[in-house]
Amino acid sequence: MCELFDSYATQRPALITAWAARADGGHRARDISGGDHAHGADSDRRGRRGADRDAPNRGGAERDAPNRGGAERDVAHRGGAEYGAAHRDGTDYGAAHRDGANGDAPDLDGARVGGPGRDGTSDGGQDGDGVGGAIPEDLAWQPRLWRLLRAEIGTPSPAERLEIGCAALRDRPDLVDLPARLSLFGVHRLPADQLAVLTALGASREIHLWLTHPSPAMWSALSDIPASTRRATDRTAHTVAHPLLTGLARDARELQQRLTSAAASDERLGPVASGRAAEFTSGVTTRSAPGAASEQALSVGAEFAPAAAERASGVTTPASGDTTGLGSAAGADLAPRRTTVPGPTTEPVRGLPTTTSESERTTGLVSETERTTLLGAMVAGIRDDRWPPRERVRADGSVRVHACHGAARQVEVLRDALLGLFARDPTLEPRDVVIMCPEVEAYAPLILAAFGVRTVGEPVEAGAHPARQLRVRLADRGRATTNPLLAVVATLLELADGRVTVTQVLDLAAAETVRRRCGFDDDAIERLREWAAESGARWGIGQRQRQAFGLADFGQNTLNGAVDRILLGVAADDTARDWLDLALPLDDVDSNDVDLAGRFAEFIDRLAVCLRDLRGPAPAREWAAVLARALDLLTDVPEAQAWVRAEAKRELAAALDHAGDTALRLADVDVLLAGRLAAAPPRANFRTGELTVCALAPMRSVPHRVVVLLGLDDEVFPRPGGADGDDVLARDPLPGERDPRAEDRQILLDCVLAARERLLVFYSGADPVSGAERPPAIPVAELLDVVRGYVGDDLTGVLVRHPLQSFDGRNFRADDPFSFDTVALAGAVAAAAPACPRPAFLRGPLPTPDLGDVALADLLSFVEHPVRAFLWQRLGLRVPEYDDDIADRIPIELDGLAKWELGERMLTARLTGADGAELRAAEWRRGTLPPFGLGAAVLDEIEYTVDTLVRACEGHYRVQARAVDIAIDLGNGRRLTGTVPEVRGEQLVRTTYSKLAPKHRLAAWVSVLALSATEDRGWQAVTTGRGQFRRPAWRSELTAPAAPEAVTILRELVKLRDAGLAEPLPIAPTATAAYAERRFRGGSADEAFAAAEREFDGGPNGPGKYGDHTDRHLRYIWGAAPRLDDLTAVAAQAGERGENTRFGAIARRLWAPLLAAETQGQP
Repeated sequence: MCELFDSYATQRPALITAWAARADGGHRARDISGGDHAHGADSDRRGRRGADRDAPNRGGAERDAPNRGGAERDVAHRGGAEYGAAHRDGTDYGAAHRDGANGDAPDLDGARVGGPGRDGTSDGGQDGDGVGGAIPEDLAWQPRLWRLLRAEIGTPSPAERLEIGCAALRDRPDLVDLPARLSLFGVHRLPADQLAVLTALGASREIHLWLTHPSPAMWSALSDIPASTRRATDRTAHTVAHPLLTGLARDARELQQRLTSAAASDERLGPVASGRAAEFTSGVTTRSAPGAASEQALSVGAEFAPAAAERASGVTTPASGDTTGLGSAAGADLAPRRTTVPGPTTEPVRGLPTTTSESERTTGLVSETERTTLLGAMVAGIRDDRWPPRERVRADGSVRVHACHGAARQVEVLRDALLGLFARDPTLEPRDVVIMCPEVEAYAPLILAAFGVRTVGEPVEAGAHPARQLRVRLADRGRATTNPLLAVVATLLELADGRVTVTQVLDLAAAETVRRRCGFDDDAIERLREWAAESGARWGIGQRQRQAFGLADFGQNTLNGAVDRILLGVAADDTARDWLDLALPLDDVDSNDVDLAGRFAEFIDRLAVCLRDLRGPAPAREWAAVLARALDLLTDVPEAQAWVRAEAKRELAAALDHAGDTALRLADVDVLLAGRLAAAPPRANFRTGELTVCALAPMRSVPHRVVVLLGLDDEVFPRPGGADGDDVLARDPLPGERDPRAEDRQILLDCVLAARERLLVFYSGADPVSGAERPPAIPVAELLDVVRGYVGDDLTGVLVRHPLQSFDGRNFRADDPFSFDTVALAGAVAAAAPACPRPAFLRGPLPTPDLGDVALADLLSFVEHPVRAFLWQRLGLRVPEYDDDIADRIPIELDGLAKWELGERMLTARLTGADGAELRAAEWRRGTLPPFGLGAAVLDEIEYTVDTLVRACEGHYRVQARAVDIAIDLGNGRRLTGTVPEVRGEQLVRTTYSKLAPKHRLAAWVSVLALSATEDRGWQAVTTGRGQFRRPAWRSELTAPAAPEAVTILRELVKLRDAGLAEPLPIAPTATAAYAERRFRGGSADEAFAAAEREFDGGPNGPGKYGDHTDRHLRYIWGAAPRLDDLTAVAAQAGERGENTRFGAIARRLWAPLLAAETQGQP
């Protein structure tokens, strides 16, 4: 690999830069390839902001990470010439990688921010991992790539500039316009570059870090332990006793070590000042003026969590009510060449107390009263680092873990659990509760559905759940969620980098802002979905876009092709076989749809323009202009919401502002905007009077009386993620280097300490489908293990396993009711009642309908499917088929239904004289065939079957077809009226691509009876279809009886229809035919029932994939799993002789005359 880079770099050095840009992401590529341009005036202004003003709003040092190193950037530009000569080229790769890494950016990101005083030539030119170790052999190529990249750019790396800047800050404090005293609040992690800059600033200024810390005992225990150089050798976990401090507090331990090691390893800082727990004071010390010799460079005040956060939020601790002083703080000052124990100062700093009272030193700790509860005892044990517990504590409900069936059930249980707390404690208010969730976006719709969306003053619906009276605030949501235009931007970026599927395009068209711009309403969106399915649209705007996927030569199934078909359908239909280029007219565009077709075509055209512009590379300002133009082309908002557009454009400009004139690719822009659009914790907004739902993020653990942790499932908490194989840091991490999973564990510990009265934890403890038990997330399991240490092995009062359904009777026990849902209570009462059989669809027959004329089409529909006819002709109900999602993939094979549709079209056209070659060309343009040879194979197969059917019946089609009008007197003033088509001479000729089924035979029988009753001639019905059991074709020939007998049979069928419109008759199409045929051939009733059951179930081995039991109309009447016994349970009525069941009697009435007149066989 190394030799390859040597040779390749000599020939094509620019490729190395391109590779690094692709591997390291957009914003990193700009730093690598762009040199100084990334650190312009705007970065300078950001670097001048005071830390005291910025830190509280941004959530600590990490919030400044995207603008990391504003001060050193400023110094590096203004002082680089002065200090650059002192820096040797060839910074050690491992050291640079280690010292600057923050964990957010693997690979080359850490090399941007190197450590001071490390040189690649100091160890004889050998590259190490930055702490004296060797680079792994499989990663030995990275240092050489780094040097080649550095030489190609010709600009000092950020790591080099960091060292230059820190030196300048120490020597010339006036280079930056910062106050004499800087305080950083809420610091939970300090990357090496930030710590280096703060230390450099501390040489001439007071720098105070205020940390939340879980345990003063742990702080004291670790203060005398030397810092480990590698995480693998860190033994601080064995120094503490409490399991939660061991398992969850690694971030806190390593932050303390990082501060210690930073001072100990830098000769200019000296050792670390430390103090025992008994010596903790307010941490206020006298400082020298800026520029003068400083006795202490960096002061660390560690308030023991969550006292610091409590004071920042204005929350009063119930135990003490004290919110005055700075509280109990651990002073750890980085001081040059001497150790100092911080204590009360004799020269007070303005605005801070000069003494520390006893109450101030214990604020945030646990009172003796609180220690009596399970939660209080746990918190006291953590802060005192005491394990095992000295005495058992009763499970009093202060800590409760709820195991539920899935996310939706968690939210339902949460709703009732909170209502129970509010009911038991009138002093508890929604503002006293915080709900924290690792996946706010995933749970947001469930929370809104459970609690409702209600404005102030809006009344609650009668019978609604009492929780709908609560107002819920969802915090920490992404800008793409709160700003609909930014959601459109996110969709466009996804489309520009993907296949552009028809589902994605229709979803974009359904977005509210796009609907408003294009004039799409709900009916229009539904119509577009129908057109998309019928036109064969799958993915891709056009052939040009498909080049990247190797399908540039296949123009079918694109959105442009679908638009062409829709627009041609305005003027023609596909029966004329008139096509234009590759477009076949869509035979489903009514005159009322012309305007919609035009608007959809314009939408696709505008989308194509937008996606064509989103390619690059282009300067950042052009990207911002392109995205803004896309919003203008595709979206519109009401005038009252004009701020939405302004905010969207402002966010786009802010995200791309730092790139300057650097040419960015789409991937770079996607990375830059991802951070702006994703959910990010803004400034906290607690205690607003609403129920707050926020993310599990650092500095969200503000003390509340009730802390709820929602969605702590094993799959999502701690955050999943694997190490990058090319990441040097992940091979052997150092203390303090970021680990998202350890960060989540630390947040869980902070949440436990933030709970004042109750801690509620929710997770998916069972599969909602199978009911199989699921284990809790490992940190939750560790929490339960600690609880066992206090209450014993019986967790009955702590771990609650909830039933799957909200209407389960266990939720409404008389001694301890849990649920407040009155609707669920009604369901529980009904479920507890004795089981009763499923009621009949109708209690009795409906009144006889008006006995007027009967349309032949209605009679044909009835005999084909009596139950369907009852639902539609009498009740006006259509039972829809299951809606399938629109297909996004180009088909590579056709299912049975698609083959039937294709074969039926080709057969019908061939029987009318169409040319086979034209039909093939039309089918290719229809967009239903697989591409290339796959589609040709399907066409060949279907054409063979079509040719077989055409040859079998072509002799019957030599006579010109005609239609015969009928008007048959049925007696009592009633007539049967209609038209019989496909009459050729004295034959009714019909041919279908389907296998010959009972419905085809019945329809032909009724039609030929109507012909005979109208014109007393020797009529015959010839019906041909595909055969079964390898027979290429099968035919049914029906000979009509004389006119009087035909009229009699028709009257009987009309009487049967009258009865079938009063109630659903127990008839299943294929099972009824099988029963009647077996009885016609002399079989017994039992044999006939056995044959009918096989047809009903779709096979001899019980219900299968096919059969009448899958019929959606039968399921609508007899339930989701109908059985033949349901239809045969009704006894025959008076006058229905020869059968014991009504099923058998009706089957013989319907089929006996047909079977007597039918001849079947292979043509």
